[in-house]
Amino acid sequence: MKTINVVTAFTLTKGDGEKISFEVGEHDVDDALAEHWYVKAHIEDPAAAKAARAARKGQHPGGDSQAAQSSSDPAADQKPAQPNS
Repeated sequence: MKTINVVTAFTLTKGDGEKISFEVGEHDVDDALAEHWYVKAHIEDPAAAKAARAARKGQHPGGDSQAAQSSSDPAADQKPAQPNS
């Protein structure tokens, strides 16, 4: 079972004539359906989807909190002044 993130709503007609409609958003589907070429054309890249889910949770894909990544000193994130030549 895989989670896909549909970015463009679509309807897939399977070989047996069954139609499956997908609205925009996340869906849990079986692996074969997630790998179907037409499904792939309408979903977000799986790696990008994983990163987006992690960002919504306030984490980087590696699991590190964004807050832990940022410095407590705002001046530390600024570029040093360049001397005039």
